Amino acid sequence: KSQNEAVSIEHKLIMTSTQKSGWALKSHRGKSFCKRQEKRFFVVEGNFVSYYKNGNKSNRTGKFDMRTIVSLSCPESGEHVGCHVLIKLQSKTIAVKFEDDQEGWMACFCSAVALECIKTPSLEQYHSADLHASFRGKPGSNISATSSLGTTATPRPAEPQPPEPVSTSYRDEPSPTPAPSPAPAPEPEPEPAPPPKFEPPPTASPAVVRTWVEAAKKALPAAAVAASGLLLVSRIGGGPSSRGG
Repeated sequence: KSQNEAVSIEHKLIMTSTQKSGWALKSHRGKSFCKRQEKRFFVVEGNFVSYYKNGNKSNRTGKFDMRTIVSLSCPESGEHVGCHVLIKLQSKTIAVKFEDDQEGWMACFCSAVALECIKTPSLEQYHSADLHASFRGKPGSNISATSSLGTTATPRPAEPQPPEPVSTSYRDEPSPTPAPSPAPAPEPEPEPAPPPKFEPPPTASPAVVRTWVEAAKKALPAAAVAASGLLLVSRIGGGPSSRGG
């Protein structure tokens, strides 16, 4: 190519961005570009390409992700001869011929893919490493390649997100009420003290015994007095029966 053409391509590489729109002819539903073509309004937004029947983008007929492009070529013969670029995707093949700004469109498509994906040497001049980095630096979405036929490319799996930490504290739950402590057992009542023993001397005369009995009646209960009387009788060697009752 002439020096003017080389300068023009270099200028297009500098001026081309990851946003572009315009009219182009495309092959119909993967069929031969030579046999049938459709006019569509193409819109490039980052890595994603959509095409519509009209320029107000109200009737979209297809879309694809340029990261799913397998190869770009410019056939010189065969059923797609005459197109500017043959785009082979994972799910389908599209032949496109741009109506205006051909070099700008070629720079956009050829820079969106890796250099090794470009299979026609004449297209390598449209690849810009800086523009390619701009395409790869843009965040992607889960858009998939579809057409009016409804074919869909396999979307890229989403990166797994780390699980949220599970809190071990339960602030909303009331604290358990502690069980009431058992009441202390009542202390046992003290046993009553035994009545004092009132025993007569081992040997006593009848007068002393009578004095003792009278004193015992005042100091001891009747049962204790009776018991003491029996003890006294046993000690003096006789009992009620020995005295005739």
